Amino acid sequence: MAAPATAQLLNHPVQALPQGPAEGNTFVAAQWARGLNENSRELNSFAVAIGRGMEKISYTGQVGYLLDAVPDVNELTLGANVAYHLLSDDSTPVQVSVQAGYGWASFDDGAGGSVTSSSFPVGVAISGRPADSGSAVRPWVMPRMAINKITDFDTVYDFGVSGGVSFTTVSGASVQVAGDWVNVEGGSPFGMSLGFHYLLGR
Repeated sequence: MAAPATAQLLNHPVQALPQGPAEGNTFVAAQWARGLNENSRELNSFAVAIGRGMEKISYTGQVGYLLDAVPDVNELTLGANVAYHLLSDDSTPVQVSVQAGYGWASFDDGAGGSVTSSSFPVGVAISGRPADSGSAVRPWVMPRMAINKITDFDTVYDFGVSGGVSFTTVSGASVQVAGDWVNVEGGSPFGMSLGFHYLLGR
């Protein structure tokens, strides 16, 4: 059983959750991701998400699916994130958040059974704060501790970092690009994603 090193949602960058207004807003998202080196197996995958952004807390749930057939990897992967926003004052130039998540994936063990991989990314997200409530560009970066536990193996602690940029229009539609790298012994996976994000009720 040779499991690829995972981010929080298998083969997808760990995304920094955006802050919302005091009354909150709900968003939906979809993204395509690809591993960019042999250590990420150069896999293609697709994911959808739904979440809510508020002044102090944001959260999301995700479902991903591998588009490439890999003999020892289950195509389905699940994830969830929650972020606590430390700076909510609009006068600050950046938004700082503490974020944690959970990811699940399943792999064949080579003996007719399966093992599960549970990942727990914990990090600090630093985001540029949009200048107003209209069209906005939001760059972000999130260094993290990437904690991964595979059945019958010891828990592994690695350093990872993700970053990206999104552009949101006044209608609530957004496009975003992100990258993710994890420092793993024996080879560090690196990948990217391109996604679409929409604020409901905007």
